[in-house]
Amino acid sequence: PPPGLPCALPLPAPPPFAGCGRVHEGFIPQGGDEMVAEMTLDQAVEYCHASPTCLGFTYRASAALFEGKVKVWFKTIKRVKVKPGCGWFAYLPGFPADEVA
Repeated sequence: PPPGLPCALPLPAPPPFAGCGRVHEGFIPQGGDEMVAEMTLDQAVEYCHASPTCLGFTYRASAALFEGKVKVWFKTIKRVKVKPGCGWFAYLPGFPADEVA
């Protein structure tokens, strides 16, 4: 990224979902894809909370920072692989600390 800009922005949880999820620096591994779509992160949070099968989603942060819309992988699994600096983030509804490795 250009000097002075963060390499990724964490996902802000918009109302009415404030406090209902957590962003992790890392990714949800391949498999368990419910849907892949391009949308804003606010739309992704809203979709995930509305879907009965969405357990989280993962996205590449650099695209969200510069383009507004990002390719999002909605997942039916919620295991997060924590990997700081990789450029990927994962959103999980709630606070399932035991699902993060």
